[in-house]
Amino acid sequence: MSKKRELEFKPYIGRFFQFSSRIRMSPEKAIIGKTLYGNSLKHLLCQTKETLPNSVFIIAEKRNHVRFLSGDSDHLWVPKTQLVPLKLPTFEGNPLILLEEFRKFLVYCTDTKLKDFSTDEMVRQAIKLLPQLDALIDNQRVKIIPDD
Repeated sequence: MSKKRELEFKPYIGRFFQFSSRIRMSPEKAIIGKTLYGNSLKHLLCQTKETLPNSVFIIAEKRNHVRFLSGDSDHLWVPKTQLVPLKLPTFEGNPLILLEEFRKFLVYCTDTKLKDFSTDEMVRQAIKLLPQLDALIDNQRVKIIPDD
């Protein structure tokens, strides 16, 4: 019989980050490399205020490092400790905030170990999310169904 596979959620992949304020103040301290070998970076690149990206989109995650797409379509690696999440601007009715909350709920329900799992916590989160999801569904339904 096959062994059940553990779910692995990678919180960095597919999200935008920016360099921490310490790195933005002195970009020469940034550790950015072209190759990840073991748990260290090789072929390091020197950064200046002009070359340090304002934001990065993470495409892979490995141990203590993440891989991002640079401006010239090159893949570069950087330690996770040098990045902080980028706060994207929101607009009225933006579904991204609700979808992130829904994702946290699903991660809690599927990846929490049984000894740490609480049905009370699950129900509390679900009761908070259900009205918001219903409102989002109704809002999208109005946009999809044409007027007669």
